[in-house]
Amino acid sequence: MLLVDFEYPVEIAKAYEEKGRFIVEGYAATSDFDMQEDIITEEAIRTSAKDLIENSTVLHNHNPDESIGKVLQSKARPGGLYLKILISKTVPDIWQQVKEGVLNKFSVRGKILEARKEWVASLKKHARLILKMRLIEVS
Repeated sequence: MLLVDFEYPVEIAKAYEEKGRFIVEGYAATSDFDMQEDIITEEAIRTSAKDLIENSTVLHNHNPDESIGKVLQSKARPGGLYLKILISKTVPDIWQQVKEGVLNKFSVRGKILEARKEWVASLKKHARLILKMRLIEVS
């Protein structure tokens, strides 16, 4: 078993207030080629979606001492892992930064449980295909 930490940033899709709650939605991981030259397979996304319900605390910049919300929904969709997140009212500055676009990305952190290097002809380079992962948290 390959236990390697990884992080994967993706743009926030929407931020809004719903019944007095601060909500942020968007893809937290996709099957796109990323900056670490990884491609997360659709199967890895599908089987790890439940991890962020079990590990539902949302952190600020992966800091375990800075909880800012919780994951309400985590679903594998065509295109990636889609999240709906509640931002705590105890962190109004974070919500303001989200609304202003200062904070504009989700980032998941997890452990790679199974992966392999593979030539990707369309990219003309090798990529690490993440076949199985465990998601630890989202920021």
